[in-house]
Amino acid sequence: MRYKRLLALLVATAFMAPLGTQAASFVDLQGSQFDPAIIALAEAGILTGYPDGTIRPFSPLSRAEAIKIVIASRPEFAQELEDTRRNMPSIALFPDVVQNSWYAPSLEVGFRNKIVTGYPENRFHPFAALRTEEAIAMLMRAFGRQPVQEFQSSPDLPNTPGKWFTPYVNAAIAGGAVEQGSSLRIGSMIARGQFATLVHRMRGGAQLTAPAVVIMPSPVASSSSSSVPRYIQPQPQYQLPKPPASSSSSRPAVKPKNQQPQPIAQPESS
Repeated sequence: MRYKRLLALLVATAFMAPLGTQAASFVDLQGSQFDPAIIALAEAGILTGYPDGTIRPFSPLSRAEAIKIVIASRPEFAQELEDTRRNMPSIALFPDVVQNSWYAPSLEVGFRNKIVTGYPENRFHPFAALRTEEAIAMLMRAFGRQPVQEFQSSPDLPNTPGKWFTPYVNAAIAGGAVEQGSSLRIGSMIARGQFATLVHRMRGGAQLTAPAVVIMPSPVASSSSSSVPRYIQPQPQYQLPKPPASSSSSRPAVKPKNQQPQPIAQPESS
């Protein structure tokens, strides 16, 4: 039992201690496109590996690991993070967060700076696998990128219109944060290597050039809008044919129902 607890502790703290220049010795780096970003972040003390010498670039990343990496990647948060570690609030932000855990100070800083929030049920789910859209939103906020309303999509990150994350994904694509061949997918778990590449590019480790994108206005309109979007051609009003004069039918004419546009989905998490 003690062995299992020790092993769990080692795995949980795998992203805590910097490896510095030992990053290149990760035993599972096999020449993938993620290697340069992983090595650069590890040498900067932002990303670390597991006790067995692996970095697991194709494995999922937890939400707790992600916020720790994001805060560590922004030098302007260094002093605030240190002050928070020394003066941790006694009450956690969320009931599923342990206040003396390795990720709690980073979460405090991230929440305070509006980089990350929780789920509607007031939970953070620190060990849940981070989804692509959550990663994008977190990074756009952390690096001060404003949401972009003009809908954009890319073969490397097919976007979804009318969702809470859509403007953030628009910004990521427009700003060139998405690397060609990254194969990011909305709703899917983001791999460690994919996340490292996004962080590396946002930090200026690669030239941010926007890839080929598909730009179009979002086909989802807000339910509060009374105007017809310019990309929707107004249809002629449907008129029911008048019954013949000799008709004795007393059945009232049924007018077609006007379909109201669906409201934009509310954020599930970020």
